[in-house]
Amino acid sequence: MHTPNTILIFDTDTSRRDRLNRYLRLQGYRALLALSESDFWRRLDQPDIQMLIMGAEQGDASLVDRLPHIRLETALPLLLAGASIDPTDRIMALELGADDYLAPGSTEREWLARIRALFRRCLLLERKRQSAPLQFAGWRFDPETARLSASDRRTVHLTAAERRLLQVFLEAPRRILSRERLLRLCSHPDQEAGDRSIDTLVCRLRSKLDTGMIRTERTAGYIFTATVERASHPSDTSPWQALGAPQA
Repeated sequence: MHTPNTILIFDTDTSRRDRLNRYLRLQGYRALLALSESDFWRRLDQPDIQMLIMGAEQGDASLVDRLPHIRLETALPLLLAGASIDPTDRIMALELGADDYLAPGSTEREWLARIRALFRRCLLLERKRQSAPLQFAGWRFDPETARLSASDRRTVHLTAAERRLLQVFLEAPRRILSRERLLRLCSHPDQEAGDRSIDTLVCRLRSKLDTGMIRTERTAGYIFTATVERASHPSDTSPWQALGAPQA
């Protein structure tokens, strides 16, 4: 059974938001509405969200100002519905983190075409990205073979659960990850798990890596402290690129 793409919509223009919501559902997408900014930040952490659509009314510059902060939290494709036809505003939005910008008056068919184009592009990039090995503090992890190599080239065996946990950390280096989030991303669907099981799993993974690479943040969760880089593909211009760093 096909699972529809899930799009989170946050728009202070309620008329445009509701119209877009109805149209996307008719086109087979799963649209979720964030009814406030706090609701948007809460939903942003949902693992099934695949795209963000954000919009603002005329005179609301705060949305564009928040784009860099949003980009610190997520790499999800972001389509911005602007309230200005000024090219300078469009350029600023794109430079601050939006993947596409729609000026006022865009038709529903244009929305749909741009959404489909973003999903196609992101699917290709994600397939390419996920297949590339990751390097951190002299270590190397290959997602395709699930092989972890130490700086002295020895191979370190990881269980399936340890591999899932390591991948979660490597995808979000230097960010605090709560126990609840780690549980959601690492637990097998057929197994019941609790906070203690995550603590035990972190302890096991920690014992196989360098001391201090996974730091406990009291009451908040854990943080992977090493800088993570992803191996390039032959078409890339540089051999390594730090995760989260914009390409030139």
